[in-house]
Amino acid sequence: MDCTITTTRRNHTSGLTLVELLVAAGLSTMVFASMASLMFFSGRSFVALANYVDLDNSSRSALDRMTTDIRQANKLTSYSATNLVFETTDPSTGATNNLTLNYNEAAGTLTRTYLDQTNTLLNEIKTNSFQFSIFQRNVTPGALSNIITGDASICKGVQLSWTCSRSVLGKSATTESVQSAKIVIRKKQSP
Repeated sequence: MDCTITTTRRNHTSGLTLVELLVAAGLSTMVFASMASLMFFSGRSFVALANYVDLDNSSRSALDRMTTDIRQANKLTSYSATNLVFETTDPSTGATNNLTLNYNEAAGTLTRTYLDQTNTLLNEIKTNSFQFSIFQRNVTPGALSNIITGDASICKGVQLSWTCSRSVLGKSATTESVQSAKIVIRKKQSP
């Protein structure tokens, strides 16, 4: 006689229980939420970095243009907190012309006017951050800084400083560091 053992067990393939399903759903939600927040903050950082580079490039370009113009000017003829007027000489004709740098706080722009042509040098200047200062040739006793003046006739140099700002994903943020330069009028003769 042949004896075989038979089993009454069935081969079951069971599904997930409700508890296992809830745990898996909770973990998946946490992983997707962390990935979404990482993507959001990374995107915001990339946009801020791109704004910084763009604003820095425009500031450098404007500063290069102003530096060239101011260094080649004969003298400063008019000064206010938002406006500088320089006398320049056209090298080809010898004619004297006015060069005007004008800051418009309401629009947040800096414009350059020469020979009746107005060009915008800077946009998106942060409110109350742009400043013109003029100084004379003499230095402050005991220091290496020039004496600030308000008189255009004795001005030997100009100091400019500003900060540009742009909205990053709907939130206004300063996305550029302060730009500042002290520029000497090279053609200005001593009094």
